[in-house]
Amino acid sequence: MGLDTSWRSPKDFEGDGAQIDLLFERDDDAIDICEIKYAHKIYTFDKETAKSLNHKAECLDRHLGGDRQIFLHMITPPWSQSKHFIQKNNR
Repeated sequence: MGLDTSWRSPKDFEGDGAQIDLLFERDDDAIDICEIKYAHKIYTFDKETAKSLNHKAECLDRHLGGDRQIFLHMITPPWSQSKHFIQKNNR
């Protein structure tokens, strides 16, 4: 398994760029994206967080040519799951 500590979209990237806090490139050609949040209280996973995570996954997918599965993970203190928590595994 390879490990990339973080990733930032290239400067010549079309559209809005993205920065990924932590990612793991696995032996099965899948990639785990980890979003790291710190909060003093329960972190609420809201619509904006979901939109941001999906945007990061889409940017990385486009950069890699769309041929890998991408899994999204949250690393945070206790958090509240809302209706906006959606995991897309079909990339």
